[in-house]
Amino acid sequence: MLSKRLRFWWVSWLIGLIIGYFITRNLIEAFIAGVLLGGIAFYLHGMVRSMIIQHAKEKRGFLATEQDYLHSILALAAVIIKSDRDIAEIEKRFVEQQILKGFSTEKSKEHLFYLEQYLEQDIDHQAICKVIAEEFTYSSKYQLFYLLVRIATLDGLLRESEYRMLKELGIRCRFPKVGVDSILSMFHFETEAEQRRARSKTKRSGTSLRQAFLILGIDESANEKEIKKAYRQLAIIHHPDKVIHLGEEFQLAAKEKFQKILDAYETIKKAKGIK
Repeated sequence: MLSKRLRFWWVSWLIGLIIGYFITRNLIEAFIAGVLLGGIAFYLHGMVRSMIIQHAKEKRGFLATEQDYLHSILALAAVIIKSDRDIAEIEKRFVEQQILKGFSTEKSKEHLFYLEQYLEQDIDHQAICKVIAEEFTYSSKYQLFYLLVRIATLDGLLRESEYRMLKELGIRCRFPKVGVDSILSMFHFETEAEQRRARSKTKRSGTSLRQAFLILGIDESANEKEIKKAYRQLAIIHHPDKVIHLGEEFQLAAKEKFQKILDAYETIKKAKGIK
């Protein structure tokens, strides 16, 4: 599989080849023109990419180490906490508890200080998302959004402003909407629309099978082969070992997430009579 930058060079070369041929009507000269245009485009793409990443690093100072990754989480956690214009104390306390549980006293003080700073400031989440989009693996993005969704749904209510912000962060971080919806399906909560319609508990409790299909990211009409394929792909991508380098706290959250994927698979197997 070619990297994004190599694919970018390949497309640029092909465009240069076509333009060169139309101008010169000579395949050799067209080939040279393609190589030159591809090289220039590749260089400019790398230069712009480096400038974007460096700008974000200078503003936030994160990404080279695990410490940097935690700053990304704290900043975006603050964005979610403030997404309904008021600081939700229950969500703030949850993040503080995670910090105190996962780090030494000295490190906890430092992270708590930065959390307070992020909650007081207007955060340039677009700059943070640019770095995440470029530097984070899919597994790391999934783990990050799992924590953000957990924060947003902590009080049992997903507000429209929180959902809009999660979708925006997903787009800017190049994390697919189906990934956000899959994570949301792992949590029990009401939306503001559901509260307005005053849906009954009975109606809500009957969605477990539908949630299972959403978690696996497949349609309810999927056959046995498609169901098993979806589960295997998720099991490989989201195995707890994928985030072992991020520390025990993140691995525990990953195990919880992996268990929900397994539970969803078992629910569908039982409903479909798959062995």
